[in-house]
Amino acid sequence: MQFSKSIVATALALFASSAVASTVDIAYTSNGAYYNQQVEPYQRTPLTQPGSISTFQNTANCYLFNYYGQEVYYVAAGATNIDPPVNAASVQCQDPSSN
Repeated sequence: MQFSKSIVATALALFASSAVASTVDIAYTSNGAYYNQQVEPYQRTPLTQPGSISTFQNTANCYLFNYYGQEVYYVAAGATNIDPPVNAASVQCQDPSSN
């Protein structure tokens, strides 16, 4: 009986770890200041500091949206200089494992 409890516990632990979505790490320059943030994949998330975005670093492909919800910029995973800067208020990223 103890052995089967161990198997069930192990299976539950593996399922729980695979069910947890990995977060996307982003860092960006908004209005001249640098910020870090974590977002959930596939969820549009408000930027902590919206504004004029001139650099963007991310661990997954992301889309930036303006204050009206319109897509204004696609940012591939990695580091990007955005010239000219874009005004953005929110971000939506893919799952990092899909890159």
